Amino acid sequence: MKYVQDNNITAIQTILANAQNSKKLLSYKRKKSGDTPMIIASRCGHLQLMQLFYHGYGVPFTEMNNDNKQPLHEAAQFEHTLCVRFMLQYGADVNSLKRADWTPLMLACTKQNIDTIKTLIEYHADTKMVNKDKWNCFHIACREGNPDIINYLLDVDNRIWQNTSNNGRTPLHTAALHGNLEIVKILLDRCSYPIDIADRCGTTPFMDAIKGDHVNLARTLAQDYQADKHATDNMGREAIHLAAHTGAIRSIHFLHSELRIAINTLTKCGKTALHCAAKDGQLECIENLILLGIKINAQDHRGHTALHMAAAGGYASLISILVHDFGAIDLPNFVGVTAEQLSRNEVVRMSFNSPIV
Repeated sequence: MKYVQDNNITAIQTILANAQNSKKLLSYKRKKSGDTPMIIASRCGHLQLMQLFYHGYGVPFTEMNNDNKQPLHEAAQFEHTLCVRFMLQYGADVNSLKRADWTPLMLACTKQNIDTIKTLIEYHADTKMVNKDKWNCFHIACREGNPDIINYLLDVDNRIWQNTSNNGRTPLHTAALHGNLEIVKILLDRCSYPIDIADRCGTTPFMDAIKGDHVNLARTLAQDYQADKHATDNMGREAIHLAAHTGAIRSIHFLHSELRIAINTLTKCGKTALHCAAKDGQLECIENLILLGIKINAQDHRGHTALHMAAAGGYASLISILVHDFGAIDLPNFVGVTAEQLSRNEVVRMSFNSPIV
């Protein structure tokens, strides 16, 4: 296998010429990965070796490793366009599936080589195929963010953008979450997406941009495309709450200072962004929210404060700072339980009474 990886054709030819059973030698699989010499050669882009194995010894392109990846999957994923073309010329299945239903085209779209993608489509790769999550190749390309590839795929199939994943997410959501501003502009200008299209959780592209702390993208969506800055997801959370959950500090300042979102905006169950940040242990985010004037002792509809959220998550250091640095009060919730009583962890309980150094 090392000779294959090193593309040592002379050594391999000598071994095969002297082997009693060259076919058995070339069908050998590594135990852990299931890789064969042909699969390794395709992954490494060793075209001459692949030609030797195929023409000289009849090694098929249908060999699979333990991920059900065939040589074409490997060559497509690692941008070896000449190897891809060679296999397709000799009948490799352009739409073969690896584990989780990924096609060679999907794998090619995880990279930036448009020539590999064009070659696959030239040999009739199906742009409509989806993997187990119902992502198509366009979803994947939007995540990676190459505008030339996005425009090319739209030229090939002008309905490719209409696909949604199992959880109702569009390629626009994907591009927004990953902060691909140029891709988002292409999608909004070339496709017919409603600007506030929601996935099955109620998340909009604007919310995705905010969660990812992609402020320039969020600004573009709000100012140039009039995205709804007050849209709520299925849990009644606005963008500022989602930013707090992910610790997107720049987004919080942008929402508050530029879009004039009230810092104490409530979810439908009465939680502030402070509750959300405390639930996920976002200490730096909490410090920023407090400096922006959020109510430190605000209670939700069940009487829970940020301290209750922090205690439930076991965030002792966060509790210590809230209590001893910012003066948070351990108020009982509406059934009389304080945050200290809620915690079962001794270290967390101690943090209410003594600062953690």
